[in-house]
Amino acid sequence: MSEFYRSFEDKHRGSRELILSRLAVYKPFIEKLKAHWDLEVTDLGCGRGEWLELLTSMQVRCHGVDLDEGMLSACTARGFNVTKNDAISYLKQLPTGSQMVVSGFHLAEHVPFDQLQVLVQEAKRVLVPGGLLILETPNPENLIVGTSNFYMDPTHVNPLPPPLLQFLPEHYGYGRIAVLRLQEPAALEDIPHITLMDVLNGVSPDYSIVAQTAYTEEHGPDLDQLFATPIGVTLAGLAHGYEARMSGVENNAANAANMVRALEKNVTALQQNLTIQIKSLELENRMLRDQNARFSQELIAQKEQIHEGAVVLAEHGAYLGVLTSQLGVARSRLHALSVIIPSPIVSSVRYALLQGTLLRRDGIRTRSKLMARKIVFFAIRKLAPIKPLKKASIFALKKMGAYEFLRTRYIRKDIEIFRPAVDHTVIIGVENLSPHGRNVLAKLKLAEKIRDRNN
Repeated sequence: MSEFYRSFEDKHRGSRELILSRLAVYKPFIEKLKAHWDLEVTDLGCGRGEWLELLTSMQVRCHGVDLDEGMLSACTARGFNVTKNDAISYLKQLPTGSQMVVSGFHLAEHVPFDQLQVLVQEAKRVLVPGGLLILETPNPENLIVGTSNFYMDPTHVNPLPPPLLQFLPEHYGYGRIAVLRLQEPAALEDIPHITLMDVLNGVSPDYSIVAQTAYTEEHGPDLDQLFATPIGVTLAGLAHGYEARMSGVENNAANAANMVRALEKNVTALQQNLTIQIKSLELENRMLRDQNARFSQELIAQKEQIHEGAVVLAEHGAYLGVLTSQLGVARSRLHALSVIIPSPIVSSVRYALLQGTLLRRDGIRTRSKLMARKIVFFAIRKLAPIKPLKKASIFALKKMGAYEFLRTRYIRKDIEIFRPAVDHTVIIGVENLSPHGRNVLAKLKLAEKIRDRNN
């Protein structure tokens, strides 16, 4: 069993360097005690001697006790002071108050509880007042350790919960006890998101109790700060962090569910609105198609009308061409007649045609008045140069009281028939006029001379 157990510890306990690094947590306690006393440290179940090596490096006198010959041989090879004996028998041999520290690393879980009680009592006896009892053991608060890993060692008796091992020295009169939780993978504050596996395996896999015997302040070292500093990760802390995270996850899930429900409502409302809009667009599309069909029919009808209008316009254009040609022929004939027939006759004919047109337009009564007025004005204009007759006419009109009336009403400078306005600035080229035009121009010049003379 001894050879098997040494092989088992070599495989599962870890390298010397790893164990030495883990034991460094106790160095502040040893430094405080060393500064106060120069006493020996007894390590029960010293094993391969890692704790003895650390104490020796700190220049602290130490002694190891173990029952395994192989373990003791390894310690002796390294020059450590060791004894083959069981822990309780060795403690009973020590004088009272002779030890600064009594330690047992992973010893308590190998000892039946009644013997563990005796060990705690004997350790108190051999410790100087203010000395320390250090018992390190697997931590059953770590669920993987408490349900599985603890039982991998066939020499383990029972797991020891921290409150039980803490109560043991308290019951036997130690002054104060601190529980140090050790070897956890990460500090609680360094775990960003606590998972279920952290709760199961994240608690410190080992713990120790550091129990100090009662002492007076002037006779003991000052360890207040070390006892007041909590070390390690507890199951309660991880569980609380996990519950807080799960609560946050549940709250986030509830918020997400509320958001999903709100989104579903919004999507439903949006679908309804889109359905209404699609139906409205379909209705508008049908109306637009109907309007397009009507516009297409109207456009076809308009195209037909335009085609018919184009045909009629072409016909009218042809007819207008015929009329234009006929008008040209008529103008040619009229020009020929104006050359053959004297201009007074042509003018008389034109005047007669004009009067016929005006008679049809204005009526016989209106035209009669205008003709009578024109004859009277023509007679006055022709007879006015005869001064005796003019004087006699004026005398008669004055006697009748009609002279001023006729003069103010008919003899006006702005009446075109009596006072034609001639623009003297316009140069009329006689050489470009027809014979009839020359005749009309001569008459206009004569009328202008008569007007100037009368004025």
